[in-house]
Amino acid sequence: MRRLVTTIGTLIAAGTLAVAVPTSAQAATGTLTFYNVIFPDGSGSGPGVPYLDPAPGCYDVPREAHGPLSGVNNATDSTVRFYWGEDCTGGSLFSVSAGRSVRFNSHPRSFWVEN
Repeated sequence: MRRLVTTIGTLIAAGTLAVAVPTSAQAATGTLTFYNVIFPDGSGSGPGVPYLDPAPGCYDVPREAHGPLSGVNNATDSTVRFYWGEDCTGGSLFSVSAGRSVRFNSHPRSFWVEN
């Protein structure tokens, strides 16, 4: 009987611990690609700058040596929010939902990948 009580107590403690431990942030699945030219169908032209399975967090928009970037194709399963300033500061400009593309009307300096 004592062994049964000890076993039940251990199982309850393990179950409580499993529920209480937070899970780590998951990377977005897919590719976020910046292009020099974005076409209406979401395809891009020019040397693309891909981010494969980007982890949640802030990134600076890449500075392409072949000319200014004009858009992004978000082929991930996460929303990406773009900002005026570096390090995701200066106010949010716009968001790009999962599976969407956008042409830049204004040129963001950084972006945040959501969980």
